[in-house]
Amino acid sequence: MQLTVAIPDDAGAVRALSQWCRSDPELRGVRIVPLAAPVRPDEMGFAGDALAFVSDNDALLTAVATTIGTWLGTRAVRTRIRVKLGDKEVEIDSGNPKKAQEIVAAILAELDGDPR
Repeated sequence: MQLTVAIPDDAGAVRALSQWCRSDPELRGVRIVPLAAPVRPDEMGFAGDALAFVSDNDALLTAVATTIGTWLGTRAVRTRIRVKLGDKEVEIDSGNPKKAQEIVAAILAELDGDPR
């Protein structure tokens, strides 16, 4: 299974998320691979960097969503992320960094189902 997380227009945030995830014991054994995010049809130019989380473990979705929600909850700046699993994609705007649990719930609600 591969889950992709993109943070448009903020390569520094991608690096910070990567470091955060690599230090999370829940994600041990998960390969975290840096990717160049593709430019979407309605966008021009550089779309930002991305991370691919690769694992044979189906619990990956919950672990990554929880880690992302916690990470977003620690950020003082508003952050917009895209999370993609197969053909399902959700975009989350952290808005209020104190709402980590709501972010986790939104990611899981949008991506829940049969992972590809």
